[in-house]
Amino acid sequence: MATVWRGGRMMTPCLSHLLRGAMDSGVVKPITPTMTEIAISSTNQLPALRSLSSMLHFNRGFAALGESGGSGPPDGQYISLNNLRDNPGANKTGRRVGRGIGSSKGKTAGRGHKGQKARSGGGPKPGFEGGQTPLRLRVPKRGFHNPFTRVYHPLNLQRLQEWIQTGRLDASQVITMKDLRDSGAVRKQIGDGVKLLADGAEDFSIKVDLQITAASTAAREAVEKAGGNVTTVYYNKLGLRALTQPEWFEKKNRLLPRPARPPPKLVGRFDVRGNLPPVFNASNTSSA
Repeated sequence: MATVWRGGRMMTPCLSHLLRGAMDSGVVKPITPTMTEIAISSTNQLPALRSLSSMLHFNRGFAALGESGGSGPPDGQYISLNNLRDNPGANKTGRRVGRGIGSSKGKTAGRGHKGQKARSGGGPKPGFEGGQTPLRLRVPKRGFHNPFTRVYHPLNLQRLQEWIQTGRLDASQVITMKDLRDSGAVRKQIGDGVKLLADGAEDFSIKVDLQITAASTAAREAVEKAGGNVTTVYYNKLGLRALTQPEWFEKKNRLLPRPARPPPKLVGRFDVRGNLPPVFNASNTSSA
């Protein structure tokens, strides 16, 4: 029977679990009650233990197995970043080119004589196919880009209710897109406005008045069921900036822009035209 490991300080949870399983099967057994010394019961189990130690990468610790016995790292030394080593032969240094004819890659360094590929930074641009029509031009186009599309930042009822309950939004006042942006309910870049969505509609129970760009049918119904009101207002790009960042116009000594009319195709989507600063009608004020 040969001692193959000493030093309980190197016993990691993974290694301890594997060795205890080997002890239960009778492959190894402890010499001391604290498992600071491990002995194998049969020499024909050495190959299995060697492969186990290699898998765990204990090259300086548990990997020193043999019939004559092996020892782990010096007493008091732990596995750390400065003593981890890869397996021998795992990394190979690349050949250095241009270091003389004796290196087999000297002089032209494997590039050959002259030509575009021999120059510094030489070579055709990506996608070049020798002059013929490249693939990116041979393949037909599909689809189209709509230049009139409008991108809205989504806001779910669940998030809106959470912001009100935590005090980040005041439900007693009309909540505008500036309030949503300043409180962090939506990101700084809101595109063409904010659209209210119905995620969390079944649990929404707060009376709130909103002035946003768009709202889904289910979200509007949930707000109105709780006694609130949703008003869709139209702002163009400049008007939306004036709403969310009025200090920018003050810093530039500029007047706030006049309310813009929505395009003819979008007239039916909005309840009112966005004013600067926002104007709250009597119903909103009384309900607030």
